[in-house]
Amino acid sequence: MRRLLAAKAAFVGLMAATQAAAEIRPGDHVSFVACPIAQDVGPEEDLCFFAENRGERFALRTQIIEDLGPLLRHKVLVEGTVQDGPRACGGWRLEGMTSSLTELSMECNEVRPQMGEGRAPSPQALAAQADLDARLRANPELSVQSTPSRIPVFAGPPPKAWEMPYNFDSDRGNGPSLQILVALVQQARRDNAGKIQVHAWRGASRLENGEVMEELEGLAERRAKKIAGIIAGLGYPAERIETKWTERPDRPDGKTDWTKRRVRVEVAS
Repeated sequence: MRRLLAAKAAFVGLMAATQAAAEIRPGDHVSFVACPIAQDVGPEEDLCFFAENRGERFALRTQIIEDLGPLLRHKVLVEGTVQDGPRACGGWRLEGMTSSLTELSMECNEVRPQMGEGRAPSPQALAAQADLDARLRANPELSVQSTPSRIPVFAGPPPKAWEMPYNFDSDRGNGPSLQILVALVQQARRDNAGKIQVHAWRGASRLENGEVMEELEGLAERRAKKIAGIIAGLGYPAERIETKWTERPDRPDGKTDWTKRRVRVEVAS
């Protein structure tokens, strides 16, 4: 179980009352735990997810960790900066991260019905579907072929250092970051690089109500060793992988905490 550290009651009450009365504006930072709510948006699109906080609705997408989305029956830790521009799923867009918490919360099981006529598919979605239909007509075997891997294409060599963000209490890396890691290791093997350094951190998050959540103890070590194992599995010599971890979280500020749960991989000569 993660550690939940309570602030002094008077401070918590004052902070909650102040923030509840404040109007949400672009550039504001949010950090809260809530149930994700699934929104039916009609037959043309998949469900979207949002959470409610301070009387406002916030769209839930993982932004950086795209392949780890909200889960019903699990609360989410929502951290990020409010973005200007069009709403998503009827709520504010956030630049940040949404983490599904591991504990079961059976009350988090709400699906909102479709409102009105729903949304028509975007011109981009219609064009993409038309292109796919044309390619399937030309080659029906495409329908049973796997989707090509989204390995990033670099103008030059891949970076020699990369930081991978993590969902709260998780040691699972996200797809896009791991793909960059693969490219980094492959280049290190081609260059016969002298060593690869892996450094992992464990994090803590300060919520708007003053409470502080700390990740599981030992998680930095697990993250570091898991990434080192992946690097060795890609063919890089295990004896040339330097691994270290920092278990003591940085002091949480309620603004950038989601960026501090990370693993840094660096190729050294």
